[in-house]
Amino acid sequence: MMKRWFAVLCAACCLSLSLAVTVEAAPPPFIEVKACGVSPAGDEAAARADAQRKAVEKTLSKMLARNDDPASVYQKMLANYRAYATAPDVTSKKDGDGGLELYSKVTVKLADLHTDVVKEVSALQRKHGDAQTGFLLRVRGLPAGMEDTGQKKVTTVIETTFQNLGFATDNALDELAGTMKTHAGEDYGTFTSNVGAVVHRDYPEITNAVLGEVEVEEIAQDADGVTVRGTIRLTGIDMVRGTQGTPFATAEEAYTLRDIDMTKVLDLFLYKAGLNAARSLEDQTLTYWQVH
Repeated sequence: MMKRWFAVLCAACCLSLSLAVTVEAAPPPFIEVKACGVSPAGDEAAARADAQRKAVEKTLSKMLARNDDPASVYQKMLANYRAYATAPDVTSKKDGDGGLELYSKVTVKLADLHTDVVKEVSALQRKHGDAQTGFLLRVRGLPAGMEDTGQKKVTTVIETTFQNLGFATDNALDELAGTMKTHAGEDYGTFTSNVGAVVHRDYPEITNAVLGEVEVEEIAQDADGVTVRGTIRLTGIDMVRGTQGTPFATAEEAYTLRDIDMTKVLDLFLYKAGLNAARSLEDQTLTYWQVH
C-alpha cells in the first residue's frame, strides 16, 4: 500500500503540503525543537526536565490528538519523555514572574517516538481482534467533474494518516463505488446507515468502518482569490458489535480557507479537513479499544 508520512514530517522538515501519494518515507531520526523549560521554584534541573517534556509533547502532538486520559497512548508516551529527548541546549535564561525560564533547543528522537507509538497502536489493535479499518467517504459540492477525484484525495489523506500510526486498513472505496453512488443523494444519517449496512452484510473483513462526507458549502471567487467553506463529518462504527454495527466515534468540523488559486485551496481544504478529522477518529478509536 502506498503511504505518506504526513503531519510529523511536514512539521519537522517544513515541507510543503502535497496530496500526491508517494511511498511512505521513514521519519527522520532526530529533530530539533525549541522549548522553554520553567521551574517556579528556580530549580534548574527541573526547568531542564520541563523543556525536555515540552519538546516531546510538541512532537507527539503532530502524531496524535491530545488526550488527557492517563491510560491513553498519548499520555503513556509523554510520561516516558526522557527516553526521547536529549539534554537541552540552553540558549538563554530568565528569572520571570513564573520562576526560572530556560529557553532551549532540545533534540527529540523522532523515529524512536514514532516506532513506539506504532507499537502501542498495534498492541491495542491485536487486543481488538486485529481490526481492519475501511474508509468510505463521499464528497459533495465540488465543481462538476471534480467530486470523484476529491473523494479519492480526502480518502487517501484519512487512510494514510491511520496507516502512519500502524492501523491495519482495508481499501473498500473501489469495491463499494456503486453502493456509494446509489446512496449519494441521501441525508448524512441515512447515508451512513445504508452504506454501513452493506459493509456489515457483505464485507466481514472490515471490522472497523469510518464512514462520512465532505460537503463544500461555498466556493467564492473574486479578483484577489478564492474562498472555500465547508464541513467534514465522520462516524466510526464497530462492525463486530450489534446487529448492524455499533457507532463509537464522531468528528465534525467546519473550515473556511482562502488562496489565490482554486485548485490549491480545494486541495488544501481536503487535506486539512481529512487530516484533522482522521486524528480525532484515531484518538477515539484507541480510547474505544482500551475499554472494549
